[in-house]
Amino acid sequence: MNKKSEAYYIYKAEQAKGVFPYFDSEEIEQIAYDLLDDQLSSEALFVLEEGLKMHPNDEQITKLKVLILIHCQRIDEARMLFAPFASDGTFTTQALLFAFDVVAGKSRSALRQLLTKVRRNEIDLLDFVNVVDDMWMEIPDDAKIDYLVSAAKIPTDKAEALARIGAMLMDLHLYSDAITALDKSLDIDAYDILTWQDLARCTLELYEIDKCKEACDFGLAIDPKNPLLHFVKGYVAFAEDADYKTTIESLNVFKDYLENNVECDKSFLFSDNSELQIAITYDILGKSYFRSDEIDKAIEMFEKFSARVPNDHEALFQISMCYLDKGDLPKALESIDKALSVKRRSTSYLALKTSILASMHCFEEAIETLDKMIKIKPTDKKFILAKAELALGIRKFDIADQAFRKLLSLKPRESTTKSLMRQYFDSIGDTEALNQLDNY
Repeated sequence: MNKKSEAYYIYKAEQAKGVFPYFDSEEIEQIAYDLLDDQLSSEALFVLEEGLKMHPNDEQITKLKVLILIHCQRIDEARMLFAPFASDGTFTTQALLFAFDVVAGKSRSALRQLLTKVRRNEIDLLDFVNVVDDMWMEIPDDAKIDYLVSAAKIPTDKAEALARIGAMLMDLHLYSDAITALDKSLDIDAYDILTWQDLARCTLELYEIDKCKEACDFGLAIDPKNPLLHFVKGYVAFAEDADYKTTIESLNVFKDYLENNVECDKSFLFSDNSELQIAITYDILGKSYFRSDEIDKAIEMFEKFSARVPNDHEALFQISMCYLDKGDLPKALESIDKALSVKRRSTSYLALKTSILASMHCFEEAIETLDKMIKIKPTDKKFILAKAELALGIRKFDIADQAFRKLLSLKPRESTTKSLMRQYFDSIGDTEALNQLDNY
């Protein structure tokens, strides 16, 4: 959630008491925009109507109400309210005329007219961006793309306009075009932290790692505790460099921010789902701690991940690996059994369970688990050999013999496997099997 205005919080507090206090016209607009940010159009209209009772002749409140009515597809009401302003020639009126054209299916012609005015210096580029932003949901994506890319090429000294265009192109997944606009913006104003954030996100999407690292480093020089830049820096360090120290340091900054802020600034998120993003953070932190041999911290992170994504079999597998590393075999077995309850046919999970059972001296259960693996992959010689060796170790010679003869039928070519088989068949004096093995 983006940070709200002070007026918004006063409004919410008083509304809970059934009171609508006095606000000046600018505060009314701020509250309405804050509500629109949360897609609460009906409540925004209510606030504007209350605002017009306090400021009956306020033109800006009225025009904002017209815009929201257009968004709500209440076109006839919007036109009636707009009629007194239709020919006043102000920019806000032009913006509303643009909005009427958009909902009438004339987005391209309306955008073309506005952009022509920008090129003629009749309209500021930032004003153009604001108008497009106001009607973002109603304008078709292909029209947005064409005219935003064109707008980014217009010479300007307005860093904010270029930054906003870059952010819009990023939302449309045109990351390369977005980077071009963002770079131009930073050439004008190298200290805008939001632009560095967007550049980091775009370069990460295109996997331009060096440029992504550079964006993070420059941005963090401006805002050393920036959560999003720390997230990106930590993610890249984990994925690209296996730099677990950097990953841990950076992702902990991001984690602490999300854990300590009920209302999260959306600019710090890759999606509106903060719970999902923090879950991913816990997962990466868990893997980084595990690979740094900080097992207790790894377990803590994986368990926090599991609390947010219940029954995630990969996390349960990781927890089992951690407990196995600690030597806590019962808990390792408990976790891998939970993973297998979700993904029963995973040979990787069954292999880990086999190892745990063998370490617990539960050899017969281990052989039963190997049988499940062999049933899934009947010709996998590694599984059959493991069964043979384990059976030999506990003197289950009939089971071992059966496994070795299954291997023989599969014509093994691996030297290690053949050597072990040769030792076995030699020990029982089976010359026929030995001759057969020599022919493979």
